[in-house]
Amino acid sequence: MTEISLASKRHQSLWLEQSLTCESSYCPPLEGERRADVVIIGGGYVGLWTALELKQRDPAIDVIILEQGTCGSGASGRNGGYVLSWWTKAPSLRNLWGDEIARELLLKSETVIDELEIFCRKENIDAGISRSGWVWGGVSETHAGSWSSAVETCRQLGVGEFQELDRELAAQLSGTDTFISAI
Repeated sequence: MTEISLASKRHQSLWLEQSLTCESSYCPPLEGERRADVVIIGGGYVGLWTALELKQRDPAIDVIILEQGTCGSGASGRNGGYVLSWWTKAPSLRNLWGDEIARELLLKSETVIDELEIFCRKENIDAGISRSGWVWGGVSETHAGSWSSAVETCRQLGVGEFQELDRELAAQLSGTDTFISAI
């Protein structure tokens, strides 16, 4: 089994630390020259999901995933396992791609969460999936309402459901009473 650098251990999530105790989690570094139909750079959620989807569509396709560290050790692993839609990205998506494509991407970003849940159930993966929502909160006046542009863009595009929360409900849902406003 390979050594994990002290720097990467310092930022390692509990789930990743636990998973790396399993000998089967080790994959040797790529050596020599290789050919593949598809090479995916990055072994995070998106890279791994893409590889699975490609193999499901065509089992004969040759897919290589290149990951600098350990699969799941980057941003995907440090976020505590959260899988979120792109509702918060609505203004940027609209600016980049226009209304129609932004709406489509936003809806697909939610659909993929459904697909992930179905996949985990089908493959008997205990991912601890909970569809209880998430809280976007502000802890200072500067942060308060920082979501208004995303909320308004989603409303205009006819997607996303946001609920304004009072401090009590925000504290109950998030486990902290530091939010002065939240959705």
